[in-house]
Amino acid sequence: MQFNGYKYLVNAKRNESTYYQCLTDCSTQCKGNLITKRHPDGEIKVCETGEHTCNTTRDTKLRDCIEEMRQTLEAETARALTIIPYRLWDRVSRQLDDKYPDQAVQVMPQDEAINFIKYMRRQAYACRRLNAQHHTETFTETLIIVGHDAAYDVYVLVLFVLTEAKDEWTYWHCLHWMKMSPSSITCDFEAAFINTGRHQLDDIPASRRKLHALIIPANQIEEAMSPGMLAILTVIPIDEIQSKGIPFVMSKLSTLGAVRQWTEFWTYFTRT
Repeated sequence: MQFNGYKYLVNAKRNESTYYQCLTDCSTQCKGNLITKRHPDGEIKVCETGEHTCNTTRDTKLRDCIEEMRQTLEAETARALTIIPYRLWDRVSRQLDDKYPDQAVQVMPQDEAINFIKYMRRQAYACRRLNAQHHTETFTETLIIVGHDAAYDVYVLVLFVLTEAKDEWTYWHCLHWMKMSPSSITCDFEAAFINTGRHQLDDIPASRRKLHALIIPANQIEEAMSPGMLAILTVIPIDEIQSKGIPFVMSKLSTLGAVRQWTEFWTYFTRT
């Protein structure tokens, strides 16, 4: 029942009288009540009792935590790069609710917070890219060293170094700091790097030496070491070396008088 702007529920009935209580009584303990009585002539009289207190709202302190949340998100964004923006916003919102339990907390709207998190992450990545570009202007080459796990037939990154020059002294320093004793070494066909490998890893057989060990003619070795020949095998996928890479190189090479030696070399190359 609705009367004078208030909603009522039936509380009890006695004879011709019906007793109502304010609909908001359960939540606000409102004292407003209503009594209706039907007279013999059919007329219904309505009588209000008690005073309505449900329209008296409690003064709730509203704490503006938008700036505090912004600072927290800025710090958390740098530490929690793997958390999606929505979950990060929800977590920080709950932290602020727990921090101020007796106050209503005003936080950043969800969409605004998500855009802010994405912006901060883009800024962080852009800064890193800018620093990388700024500091790599003087570098001429990226030296990448990987190790081959024969048990699983996978290559694992050992280290990569940005070098300022492509000479034996630079490569010597790079290999000098490596603490590893591989059973074999395979490198690209760059003379400076090959010479460095001979000195630093003199007890390890290199694929480059195999060409001379098989007594392949010098002119064929020089041809094989020219750009776009054997070096191409170091940049194509591993599973394509034997099926596509080696046949391609063989089609470009002159193997006259050394077919058997080259066959032995490719067997050695694919095995190592």
